Amino acid sequence: MKTANLLLIALALFAPAGCLEGQTCVYNFSEYNNLYPSSDGSTIYTSVSVVDDSGCNHSDYNTTASITSPSGRTAYATTPGLFSESSLAFDNESGSWSTQTSGTFWCPVFQGYAGFGNGWLPTIAITVTYYQNPIPTQNGCMYTATACLGASQPSCTGGGSPTFPQPCSRFLQVYYLKVVELGVRQCFVVPPPRSWPGPGTCN
Repeated sequence: MKTANLLLIALALFAPAGCLEGQTCVYNFSEYNNLYPSSDGSTIYTSVSVVDDSGCNHSDYNTTASITSPSGRTAYATTPGLFSESSLAFDNESGSWSTQTSGTFWCPVFQGYAGFGNGWLPTIAITVTYYQNPIPTQNGCMYTATACLGASQPSCTGGGSPTFPQPCSRFLQVYYLKVVELGVRQCFVVPPPRSWPGPGTCN
């Protein structure tokens, strides 16, 4: 089951394309790349939605979404239209992943196929944060402060406020899958938080 949180990044590509005789046709595709884990963190998904604002009466679109792990494992899928999605097992591979969007379309006046595409280099890592000071609520125990040992600092505290079923544990350990892409960071809780005997080293 995939998480509902999505990382949305838009990039517009501009280049001349002579597909309309006597006019300047701007080759203008906007690509919205989503990168997110499954709810248990075992699988990384990439999906892309493409918008064609070229004004060139294009047709017969095919879009490919691919994802590559730091060790070189790759998965891809090609789908008719302007959307595609692919996935790859996380397999505890922290580091620099890459996602790639590519596609083709038919230009009727030019009478030929052309392509679009771009790539991203997200960084994916597992981090851990420890919490304390639980407050009992209707939905369980909500933790209001971190419990990091020494000078250690959490790089993730997002993905929703950590909660735990009552009775409240004094401390909580939460693992996050941290995704950084084009300077945008998002943190996804994986797997569910668990009770912990004391503070811990956050990273």
